[in-house]
Amino acid sequence: MGWGDPRLRLSVNLYGAPALKGAEYAQYRAANQNNTVVGASLAITLPLGQYIEDRLINIGGNRWSLRPQMGVVHTRGPWSFELTGSAILFSDNNDFVDGAVFKQKPLFTAQSHVIYSFDRGYWASLSTGYGIGGQVSIDQAKTSFEVSNLLWAASIGLPVSKSQSIKLVWLSGRTQNDVGSDSNNLLVSWSTRW
Repeated sequence: MGWGDPRLRLSVNLYGAPALKGAEYAQYRAANQNNTVVGASLAITLPLGQYIEDRLINIGGNRWSLRPQMGVVHTRGPWSFELTGSAILFSDNNDFVDGAVFKQKPLFTAQSHVIYSFDRGYWASLSTGYGIGGQVSIDQAKTSFEVSNLLWAASIGLPVSKSQSIKLVWLSGRTQNDVGSDSNNLLVSWSTRW
């Protein structure tokens, strides 16, 4: 047991809806049923999690990662259509198992979502995503690990109170190469807003 690597994220709207508080946002949405928003974000993962250099599997990654991302959302009445693209850049882990150097090339991702918003804060969505790249080398020797994964999901959001909600997600992933694994997951998350 231990702490994972913390991630910091900065997001900004480049075009479309202004940043608003809850009640102001509800008024803006009521007045603007059709809207397009373009945004960007930058996420940084800090190598501060628990890392034990003689173990292959760790909670922390012992490396930095940087993830620039661009996205667009078009809302038309209760429907929202989202498309995002990002790249994940990794620093080297110079203290991998037995003192090896672990390197990973950039990973590129694209994802899309179709969301329907019901009354009183309920919503449902269908999503798909694809990731490619991220080839790994250990001490300059290339491995056969490289990402080529297709994902899809179905989600529902259920409000619990004005500031809390629960999200249920069925997420399925299929690898497109010889190395990797297919997965089927049921995820439950709880969110609070303040």
